[in-house]
Amino acid sequence: MSQLKEWGIHCRSIVFPRNQYSPAHVEACGRLGLTHFRGNEAKWFYAPAPGKEQTKARRLCRLLDNYVDLSGANVSRPEDGDGPLRDIKSSRFLRPFNRHLARFDGIRLRRIGKAMEAAALSGSTFHLWWHPENFGADLSENMAILTKVLDDFQRLHDEHGIQSRAMCEIASPAPAEPAPQLN
Repeated sequence: MSQLKEWGIHCRSIVFPRNQYSPAHVEACGRLGLTHFRGNEAKWFYAPAPGKEQTKARRLCRLLDNYVDLSGANVSRPEDGDGPLRDIKSSRFLRPFNRHLARFDGIRLRRIGKAMEAAALSGSTFHLWWHPENFGADLSENMAILTKVLDDFQRLHDEHGIQSRAMCEIASPAPAEPAPQLN
């Protein structure tokens, strides 16, 4: 983080590698001045777990959840949670185009659209994320999918006022009590 400060960049949020974190990680980031992190969806198959616990069943459930509602809309309220960092829970990973699953893309896009609409109607947060490097292969197909999601977002913005915000712009955690001063 010192290098970022040298460049004049003030980092306030973090995405943990492979979405794996513990309370100790979150506390350490809070001590460094971070305020927000991307958390996981609430279902068991999204919970942080060591590599050996990333079973085929977990991975299959996460894949199926993109097409079939296994976990709900995964929208959250900004005031949900407490702790040293605000947990901005993930709602949906925008998986890259897959030729073997392409015939189900309409179902996947409707699932995302319904969840975004649930967030718009309830004043909740819908946190869509993806890895830009995943879009490199099949770029035109991936950009077409992203364009459809953004078109749906624009419609929800026009009709219901949904906003796009960075994680650090979503409900800041309560300031920590100042440390006692010793004289």
